Amino acid sequence: MRRVRAPTWAQATTVQEALDILCARPSGGGCCVTVGANGDYPDLVTALKEMLERGERQLCLCLLAGEHEFAGFDFEQPVDERELHIAIKGCGAATHVLWHEALRLRAVDAVALSGLGIELTFAPDKADASLRFEHCTNVSVVDCTVDGVVAPGRFENDAFAPGGALIAVTDADDVRLSGNILMAAPPTTFPLLRDLTRLASVNLPNSLRWRKNARR
Repeated sequence: MRRVRAPTWAQATTVQEALDILCARPSGGGCCVTVGANGDYPDLVTALKEMLERGERQLCLCLLAGEHEFAGFDFEQPVDERELHIAIKGCGAATHVLWHEALRLRAVDAVALSGLGIELTFAPDKADASLRFEHCTNVSVVDCTVDGVVAPGRFENDAFAPGGALIAVTDADDVRLSGNILMAAPPTTFPLLRDLTRLASVNLPNSLRWRKNARR
């Protein structure tokens, strides 16, 4: 029987193909590690830090169904390092992540996010974003929900100060944004909505409840 070699990263022509190849590899050599209760890592930040510190270059992380908290992560890939690929995926609406600070990645060769339900607990401001990718060669954000408040642009001391954003991608070669639900609102929206629903004796669902720490 003729053996068929499994495809490698070098054969991938898109971020999605690279993600599919990585996740199809057998355990012990690169299959996605799990994040969450009873997973390989307790949270996403711990997983990213420990895998990068070990020198791993093909990171595939699967957030288990349930509640997660993300405390923020800022990373820049050194120019002389080997190619770095980061794939983070969840289970759609079943993976709910309270996003307390931004994910900022710079000069990463390939970044792929999919199937995440992200709820911001802070308001990105000053041209920042909850998901910020700079000088990353390939960026893919697919089938994710990002819901939260962003600070609007405004004039400060006779100069325009840009506001925040849910997703920001700059200087990338290939970008794929597909099947996402992005819900952004200025800081004044939710208090007004909350007051109106209180007058009408209507309870807001959890996804629309304004979080006090996002107003800071």
